Amino acid sequence: MKKIGVYFGTFAPMHKGHLQQVYQAAFENDELLLVVSGYDSDRGSKIGLGLEKRLSALTAYFSDESHIHVRKLDENDLPAMPNGWNEWTHRLLSLLTELAADDVFQATFYVGEAEYLVELEKRFPTDQNTYLTKIADRSNIPISATEIRSQPHKYWDAILPTYQSYFQESIKINTTDAALMRRLNKSFARVGLSFVSSDQTGGDGVLQLKHLSPLSDYYEAIDCLNAHYQLQFLRLKK
Repeated sequence: MKKIGVYFGTFAPMHKGHLQQVYQAAFENDELLLVVSGYDSDRGSKIGLGLEKRLSALTAYFSDESHIHVRKLDENDLPAMPNGWNEWTHRLLSLLTELAADDVFQATFYVGEAEYLVELEKRFPTDQNTYLTKIADRSNIPISATEIRSQPHKYWDAILPTYQSYFQESIKINTTDAALMRRLNKSFARVGLSFVSSDQTGGDGVLQLKHLSPLSDYYEAIDCLNAHYQLQFLRLKK
């Protein structure tokens, strides 16, 4: 009997806690159905990370994992929860049976909340297949998508790499000092921040420096960025 794991979520964005759950489910089963779900005004869409973008990011990341199958579950035409459980579960099970083809299977659904476990188990079909549920505990990886959406640059390393481009931010600084710009760009690239000088176009935000000296400008920029983005970039004392 083929063993299929099922792991679903909004994944706005997917982070390292989700990723470890994906790998756990993949190791415990022959195949993994990874389902990203959502609708036009969901929490991902509100930050410009709609369902199709999330599907694209996940598909790209797992493109070299032949036993991990990324699918989407479009909720736009479904009743809002909790009234949509019947239709939502039916759509999820359809994705599962499509993946299994004609094989008899054992499916394990990995869920993060007990409510999901109860609602799914009430709707499992009675057929030749076996349906199980398992609580996916990621409490030892203390990160949430809510925290990331609020402060993506603070939690940059926790974001799946194929999602990071959606959170990149460029800042315009009131300077034409090429050395300062070069050093800031190299220093903050690891948290998804880049910088343009005042004689360049672009920039999602503006940083005004006092221009006391080049070194003071560098330290002032670091202090301002640390405060605004809740970073902990270290620097020397003046």
